[in-house]
Amino acid sequence: MEGSAYIGGVIVCLGYLIAAARLGRLSLKTGEKPERLLAITFLFWGVAYVGWQLPIVLSDDALVLPLYFSARILTDIGTVLSVFFLRLVFRPGSALATAMVIGITVSVVVGVAGSAWVGDWEALYPLKNLWWWLEWGAVILSMGWMALEGFHHYGMAKMRQRLGLCDALTCNRYLLWGFIGLIWSFYELSYAIQQIEFEVTGLYSTQLDAFASSLEMIPIVLVWFVFFPPAIYQRWIARSDPQPIVAEV
Repeated sequence: MEGSAYIGGVIVCLGYLIAAARLGRLSLKTGEKPERLLAITFLFWGVAYVGWQLPIVLSDDALVLPLYFSARILTDIGTVLSVFFLRLVFRPGSALATAMVIGITVSVVVGVAGSAWVGDWEALYPLKNLWWWLEWGAVILSMGWMALEGFHHYGMAKMRQRLGLCDALTCNRYLLWGFIGLIWSFYELSYAIQQIEFEVTGLYSTQLDAFASSLEMIPIVLVWFVFFPPAIYQRWIARSDPQPIVAEV
C-alpha cells in the first residue's frame, strides 16, 4: 500500500506545486483574483501531500500525527478557497452560492474542531468519529459543485459553439473541469471506503489503494489540459470548431 501511495502522492504533489507556480505567475501579470485563488488552492494541496509523504519517506511514526494534521488543515483551507473560486467565477452575486460557501466553510471548521475534540486528529476513524462525516461531506459537496458547474457551462458553451459564438478549446475546458470535479468526487467516496476499511481491519486493500491513487493522478493531468494545454492538443481540439451559422435573409 505504502509504495503505490508514495509514488502517486509524489506525482500529484509535483503536479499541484508546478500548477500553483504557473498560475501564481499568471496572477501577477493579470492582477485577477481567480488565478490567485486557484494558485493558492493548488499550493496548499501540493504542500499537504508533502506532509503525507514525509512520514513514509523518513519512516518516522512520530511525525505522523503532527504532519497528517497539518496536511489535513492545508487540504481543508484549499477546499474552502476552491469554493470561493467557484462562486467568484461561476456564480457571482448568487445568494445560493454564497450560502454554499458559508455552509462548506462552517462544516469544515466544525468537523475539524469536533474531530480534535474527540481525539481523532488524523481523521482515521469515521465509524467512531461522527465529526469526520461533517468535514468529509463539505469536501465532497465542493467537488460535486465543481463538477456541476463544469458540465452545466459545457452545455451552454456547446450551444454557442454551434453558432460560432464560442471556440472549441473553451468548450473543452468546461468539459474537463466537470470531469475533474466528478473524478475528485469519486476519489472522496473511495477515500471514505478506505478509511472505514482501515478502522475495521487495520489495513488498506492493495486493489482499493491502487484505484484511489489513479483517481488522485487523473485530475491533476486534466488540470494541466485546462490551464496549460499543449499546442498539439489545442490544434486537435480546434479541428472541431464549426463554421458560424449565418441566417439567410
